[in-house]
Amino acid sequence: MEIGEIIRRCRKQKNLTQEEMANRLGVTAPAVNKWENGGSLPDITMLAPIARLLDITVDTLLSFRDNLTPEEINGIVRELDVMFEQKPYREVFAWAKKKLEEYPSCEQLIWQVALILDARRMCGNALSDEAQEAKAPEECEALPFTLSPDTPARALPEDTDQYDDAICALYERVLESGDESLRNRGADSLYQFYMHRKQYDRAEEYLQYFSLQNPERKRKQAEIYAATGRTQEAFRTWEELLFAEYGILSATLHGMFLSALKENDMEKARLLMEKDAEMEKDAEMEKDPEVEENPEPDIGVSMGAAEDLHPGINLGVDKKIEVFSRIAQPTLYIDKTLLFRVIENLVQNALRYAESRVSVRLKSEGGVLIICVEDDGCGFRAEELE
Repeated sequence: MEIGEIIRRCRKQKNLTQEEMANRLGVTAPAVNKWENGGSLPDITMLAPIARLLDITVDTLLSFRDNLTPEEINGIVRELDVMFEQKPYREVFAWAKKKLEEYPSCEQLIWQVALILDARRMCGNALSDEAQEAKAPEECEALPFTLSPDTPARALPEDTDQYDDAICALYERVLESGDESLRNRGADSLYQFYMHRKQYDRAEEYLQYFSLQNPERKRKQAEIYAATGRTQEAFRTWEELLFAEYGILSATLHGMFLSALKENDMEKARLLMEKDAEMEKDAEMEKDPEVEENPEPDIGVSMGAAEDLHPGINLGVDKKIEVFSRIAQPTLYIDKTLLFRVIENLVQNALRYAESRVSVRLKSEGGVLIICVEDDGCGFRAEELE
C-alpha cells in the first residue's frame, strides 16, 4: 500500500479532516490532499510528525510492516488462539487491537482477527464454522485447534455488547479493500452480525457490497424476506435462484452435447440429453402466475400450426403456411436454436415470393432431419439469379 493510502486511512480512523490534519502539521490542506492522492510525497522532515499525529510508527507509514505473508498471519492467529486459552477476553482483545495497530493495512489479518474476536465473544469455548474458515483460509495451512470443553470460563467477555462497535469497525475497514473477495467477506460478516441481532434493516444494507451477478446477494435477500415474514417474496426469490442455477447447468450440458456431436459420439450425446431432461423434470415447480411464460418449442414431435415454428417468425397477412411432419424417430438430438433459425430464414424468404401458400415439410432419414420449404410463387427472377 502506498504512503498516501496509509495517511488517508489512518487520518479517517482518527476522525480528522484534511484541513484539521494540515493545521496541526503546519501545512496546507491541498498538500495533504496531494499526499493522499499520490500527487506528491511528504518531505522527509514531515514523516515523524505525521506518524505521531496518526499514532503510528514511521515504519508503518512507509509500509515497511504493511503486508504479511500467509505464514505470518497464521502465526498471529495461532498466538491469538493460545491466548484465549490462558487469559480473559478483555486482555486478549487489547492484545489483538495493539497487534492490528502494528499492521493497520493488512486487510486479511484484520478480517480474520475480527471474525475470531466476534466468534469468541459469542461462543466463548467454541468457534463457529466461519471462525474456523478464518483460522485456515485457502491461502494458509490448516491450523490445529486447542479448544476443548475444558476451556476456562474466563475466556468469555464480561460484557459482550461493549465490543460490538470495535468489531464492526474492523469489518467496516475490510469493506474498503481493493480485493473483491475480502470485501465480500467483510460484508458477509456484517450481514451475519446484524442478522444474529435481528436488525434486518442493517443487515440488508450490506447486500450492496455483493455484485448483482453474485447469487449470494439474492440468497441473503431471501433470508431477510423470510425472517421478516415476507414468505411469498422469500419463496419467489429462492425459486429465481433455482431457475438461474438450472439455466447454467442446462447450458453447460448443452455445450457438452454439441461437443459430443462434433466428435460423432452419439452415445455420449444421448446420455447428456437424457441428463438434461432428468434435470428439467427435477427442476419443475410452480412459477409465479404473473410471470409470462415463453417456452421454447420442442422438436421431434409433430407440429400442426405455423405458430409452433418459432414466436419470432413473421407469418405475413394473406398467406397461409402449412406444416407437415413425418419424423420416424421418437427423439432427434438437434441444436434447437440453430434449427429454428434455419426454418425462420427459409420461411421468410419463401413468404417474399409466395402467392398465397408456403408449405414446410419435416422428415427424418437415418437420424438426419430434412427440412423442405416450398411456395406457390413464380420463383426467383432472372436478375436475382444472376
